[in-house]
Amino acid sequence: MKKYRVTTNTLATISLFESPEALYLWSQFKAPGNPKGAVAVELRVGDYVDVEWMGCEFIQESADVYKCLNMVRADVAKRADNEAGHVVSSFIGWVSSDTLTLCEGEHENVTVRLLNES
Repeated sequence: MKKYRVTTNTLATISLFESPEALYLWSQFKAPGNPKGAVAVELRVGDYVDVEWMGCEFIQESADVYKCLNMVRADVAKRADNEAGHVVSSFIGWVSSDTLTLCEGEHENVTVRLLNES
């Protein structure tokens, strides 16, 4: 499995869904606010996410357009309020490649770095 470290230089929110079907339906009928049934992970500057890619599913949106939905384990490290280190929380869920790209490099306000590949 591939593991990545994702950092951001702005406030960002990543929504992890319990199933690829729930993610796809939400992406088609986006409602404002936090998606129902999803875990919203908020990142501030200085926080990071270690993402382990666990697999994917492709959904055909039209004759020649496919959308990739990735299953990931996200270990979120948030800076502690007392500046003593980081508080780590782990989540497993589905995320769209549009929301969280797993391609190494700089992407808008996000930096993705490959940690290891096994």
